[in-house]
Amino acid sequence: MLGIQHIIIREAEVGLQYENGRYTRTLTPGRHRLSTWPWRRQEVVRVDTRRTALGLSGQEMLTADAISLRLNVAAEYRIANAAVAVHTVADYKAALYTGLQILLREEVQARSLEALLADRTALSGALLERGTPEAAALGLELVTVGVKDVILPGDVKRMLSQEVEAQRAGRAALVAAREETAATRAKANTAQLLEGSPVLLRLREIETLAQVAGGAGNMVVIALPSEIMSAFRGKRGE
Repeated sequence: MLGIQHIIIREAEVGLQYENGRYTRTLTPGRHRLSTWPWRRQEVVRVDTRRTALGLSGQEMLTADAISLRLNVAAEYRIANAAVAVHTVADYKAALYTGLQILLREEVQARSLEALLADRTALSGALLERGTPEAAALGLELVTVGVKDVILPGDVKRMLSQEVEAQRAGRAALVAAREETAATRAKANTAQLLEGSPVLLRLREIETLAQVAGGAGNMVVIALPSEIMSAFRGKRGE
């Protein structure tokens, strides 16, 4: 029909309808009729509403304890309000990128390196929580934010490796000290038991001598009590 045009908006997109250059409404997926009269010219700009990836790579910054590092952050967003997204800023993706970059710097500077390495999910959660209202102001929905990589300089890596080794050595020394204390306590208990039982002490001596004599070529010297030696000399004198 003269002066009438039909347009189809596909699924996962919306259409911003303009009449003589002025925004009039947002078209949902389906078939729509437009007027093409010279005095009333309508046109449509399609906007994709699917989830889109946004990466913040190689972000260099300082932690709360003044340690330099680089982070790679991955985010996903979608257009929730196409009219706001298109009409508010010239480039909504660049605006979201800058906003997340500033938030990331603030959150990292508020954390120590130890806290950052111990719990990356806390940083991701803070970025998502703080970034959601900023994205909404741009007509966007911030779906996910995640810290992919924390890249440390070489000297910081060496420092952390030395700290880990020192902790391991400390734990090993602590275990050895506990074992030595337990062994000493066991020896003290054994000595106390043998002191109170001469017969048990003698049996212990015999067991030890038997173990020593078991080796080839070993010579065992046994110290006999003086009473036995005196009796033995008396027998020889008779």
